[in-house]
Amino acid sequence: MGSNTDDHRTVLVNEFSKNKSMEHMVEFVQKVYHGSNGLKFDGNKVSVWFDENGMRFARGESSRYARTAQILSWEDATKRIGELIEQGQFATNVELAEAPGYERQKTAERLWYIARDISDEYRDKYLGIVRDLRGGFPDETISAVCWRKSQEKGHYGHKLLKFILDVTLSPIKEDHCFQAYVSEMTRQQLPGRYRRQGGATNAN
Repeated sequence: MGSNTDDHRTVLVNEFSKNKSMEHMVEFVQKVYHGSNGLKFDGNKVSVWFDENGMRFARGESSRYARTAQILSWEDATKRIGELIEQGQFATNVELAEAPGYERQKTAERLWYIARDISDEYRDKYLGIVRDLRGGFPDETISAVCWRKSQEKGHYGHKLLKFILDVTLSPIKEDHCFQAYVSEMTRQQLPGRYRRQGGATNAN
């Protein structure tokens, strides 16, 4: 079933993977599905209207006021989506593969848009580091640098970026930037071989 939210299946797979409460997931699903949509079953048109009561299904091109509409509550819809995800029937293999890094990608995009839309003067003064995002700068390194620089005087751009990253990624990990800094210091981002030897090794 379609949605008016971009990449809605990837969004939902990612959110369901966090093992949030049913109450949270019902609210989240309701935000993802909004407005109306249409689909076909065996060549027959079926319309869907999303409102506070749930999903209203009816034959034809309109279901909002159809007296014959069947209503699927948000709680039942959420349970069904979870079942389909577990059974591997909700999303494509590509969407499933992209889900884990989806939020990280969107965070980088939002930060890039912020840097692009502000004036050159303020971009250079406060958000110079964001210019590296478009080149695929790893978010772990960005996060660690932002935490380290935020502990020093000045560095207002890093402090702002740290705040944005921490808030955006809080559903995944608390104190994201600090945890990324710890990971860098303990070399947790490296393969075990490099962590054990404490640095670069001779490949020979």
